[in-house]
Amino acid sequence: CMQCGTCSGGCTNADLMDILPRNLVLMVQRGEWKKVLQSQALWLCTSCQICTSRCPRGVRPADVIEAVKAIAIQQGINNDSTRFNQIFVELIEKRGILFEPELMHKYGGISAMLKQAKLGAKLALRGKLSPLPAQVKEPQKFSQALAKVNQP
Repeated sequence: CMQCGTCSGGCTNADLMDILPRNLVLMVQRGEWKKVLQSQALWLCTSCQICTSRCPRGVRPADVIEAVKAIAIQQGINNDSTRFNQIFVELIEKRGILFEPELMHKYGGISAMLKQAKLGAKLALRGKLSPLPAQVKEPQKFSQALAKVNQP
């Protein structure tokens, strides 16, 4: 990494991050693990790969961030974002497709669902939110793919 900032310039969530992608990469290189592992930027990265696609050196900042997220979880770092991510993954593993009302219920409880009821009704009326969870078209293939991903 030559610290050109192209990755940070392309990041769609850079304005929300406490540490920009280029700085995260630099901090990992320097071994500044305490700061990196406590950063909220890890959990704001959507893994869209824009930073990786634009890097002139082929550094792959999104992969660095994903690896650091995994280390944070292994070390037991627990915050609102890790909790959200864990619930999200649990629900994807359960159904293969995200069912947003279930995510909202597990993450925020009934009160969060009630706060968003009006929006949910609008989305449902426009066909953007189903009252029932969707089904994976090929559940056996999904199970096989999930087994491969979860192999050590």
